[in-house]
Amino acid sequence: MKATNAASVGFGLLGTYFIVRSLPVIATLPFLVLREDLGPSQTRLPFVAVLGPLLGTLVTIVSGGVLLAMRRRLALRLVGPETPESTASTAGGVTEALAFSVLGTYFAVSGGATLVGHAATELWHRNAREIFSNPFTVSAIVEFVVGVALLLGARWFVARWRQLRGQNKSNR
Repeated sequence: MKATNAASVGFGLLGTYFIVRSLPVIATLPFLVLREDLGPSQTRLPFVAVLGPLLGTLVTIVSGGVLLAMRRRLALRLVGPETPESTASTAGGVTEALAFSVLGTYFAVSGGATLVGHAATELWHRNAREIFSNPFTVSAIVEFVVGVALLLGARWFVARWRQLRGQNKSNR
């Protein structure tokens, strides 16, 4: 399999995963808000409690759709145009860069969706300065930053990865 095709399949599978993973959340959230079977002492879940997860899920679905629609472009940007030399050197870091890129995409989308959800909920209840006091929000920011770093710096990470492996082999 050519590296561009492998990258395209990886981004396509990740996009499909994001969409399919979000369908149960989208199907369940309206029922949490509109429940009629609650007794007099129980209250319905307020809309604001559903706002964060709903926005985070929508970010995940849109990101999955973008990954599906742009998987070929993303693969070409990651791998570059196919030439006989690049096909012969697939083992020369392209596969590892693909793995770092897909992993980075997962972390960026997951962290970004969580960040949007937490930020929306926090902004509804508090002022903007207190958003960063929530450890889940800080965790989402870190996940997003790590994901973007892996996605955009895949080739750099591959070079460092190969250096580390080379040093470990020479130390034996």
